[in-house]
Amino acid sequence: WKNGSDPYGHPDVNWYDKVLKDQAGMQRYNLNISGGNRISRYFVDLDYLNQKGYFVTDPNNTYKTNNFYQRFIFRSNVDVELTKTTLLNLSLAGRIRNSNEPGATTASIFNNIMSTPNNAYPVHNFDGSLGGNNDYQNNIYGQAVRSGYRPAYNRNLMADLNVTQRLDAFLPGLYVKGTFSLNTYYDETLNRSKSFAVYNVIPRPGQDTLINKTGTDGQQNNSSAIADDYRQAYTEFLVGYDSTFGSHHVGVTAVGFRDSYTSVRNLPLVNASIALRARYDFEEKYLLEFVMSRSYNNMYHPDNRWGYFPAAGIGWNIARESWFRS
Repeated sequence: WKNGSDPYGHPDVNWYDKVLKDQAGMQRYNLNISGGNRISRYFVDLDYLNQKGYFVTDPNNTYKTNNFYQRFIFRSNVDVELTKTTLLNLSLAGRIRNSNEPGATTASIFNNIMSTPNNAYPVHNFDGSLGGNNDYQNNIYGQAVRSGYRPAYNRNLMADLNVTQRLDAFLPGLYVKGTFSLNTYYDETLNRSKSFAVYNVIPRPGQDTLINKTGTDGQQNNSSAIADDYRQAYTEFLVGYDSTFGSHHVGVTAVGFRDSYTSVRNLPLVNASIALRARYDFEEKYLLEFVMSRSYNNMYHPDNRWGYFPAAGIGWNIARESWFRS
């Protein structure tokens, strides 16, 4: 071990140096544009991130075994005054994430690096085969470059649409608003891993060298799994009235919404509600509010899916008192 004259029978392997690179680069680029005029306003943002992997690779592989992470983000916000009393808001956001790791998984490789002695086995034997034995059946270098690969794909799309119509021509302070939101998410992992054999070479002076094989050189797996897949849709319609009469401020809002959520992991979930909110304040000092909602949830027994939920509140904004301001 001291002079390294017998690297196969007395190995001394620094697994950090054999499996990990000294450094891995990361790139990130961002571009955003904004502008507009009295009628329309917009904001667009593009973002790209690329994180390189830190495992060593084998040029003989026709596929990528190193771990890496790529992310693309798009976001756009647009406000358009369709008429003097009609405002449209549209927000879009999308995210794409791609990643990869060796077939043996990053966690397994790091666990073995930290738990394998330097003298457990050589990286390669004299014939180029991977070193190993019954006690250490996973050659760490083999895990990094001979165990296949595991890519993963993640997609996320979000959209929000709001249309607000002011009805001051009928009643000053009256308006209606419609909202639609969609959020989708998809996460899939692929398994392209494969097994490999390791060999323990035992020289025997005056006899043939003994070679013990552990494991098998298996075929590459070809499977996929959906880690998560869900879709959420939200719709809302609102009628509101907001007005001030001298020192008196009155607001009334009636709203109905439906929120549905479907997922591969859970039963479909639906929340819905019809609600009325009334509020009053005097000079923004003395506050009074009342809310009543009739709400629905499909997870309850059919006889108990609807319920009434009232609430009331009073408030005193002491900061608005003239004697308190000084």
